[in-house]
Amino acid sequence: LELMPGPQRTKVITLMGFNPDSAGGLMNVDFVSCAASTTAGTALALIAGATTIQPEALVKMHVLDEDNRLAGVVSVIDLLQAEPGQTVEALMDCDPIRIGAEADLTDVALLMADFNLYSIPVVDGQDRVLGVVTVDDVLEATIPEDWRRREPAPRPVREITPPHDDRDAPAPESEAP
Repeated sequence: LELMPGPQRTKVITLMGFNPDSAGGLMNVDFVSCAASTTAGTALALIAGATTIQPEALVKMHVLDEDNRLAGVVSVIDLLQAEPGQTVEALMDCDPIRIGAEADLTDVALLMADFNLYSIPVVDGQDRVLGVVTVDDVLEATIPEDWRRREPAPRPVREITPPHDDRDAPAPESEAP
């Protein structure tokens, strides 16, 4: 740990403090956030600049108040469809689904499945966002080890046939009545 850069070391120490089978143990501490007064255009620029964050964690922008508590979330789709100068506050869901850091893996998976979530913010007792759990994190933790070691299924290949001239094709046979 001493050889790691400061910010990275802090992230690892934070994660080590949680049970690996809890929301806190599964979460990624890298996520995008902004204040409610941020404009849609600025929020999109923040998302575009978040090149090291897993894509599933970028589906929602987390809106934090001045005490870093979760004030809401806004989807990237809503940001894209908004006027660039519109505030995030006008677009956000003010009561987003969230989960406590101590919640177990089953609770995380069920909550995400029930609400069809790609990601869910993990909060502490004061509603401060500690990190985000993504659907990929949950799948990786719940899929049995022997399934993960298997060879991935080949991608289906769609055979592409060249266009043909219908004038050269035989007339379709009609069925007798």
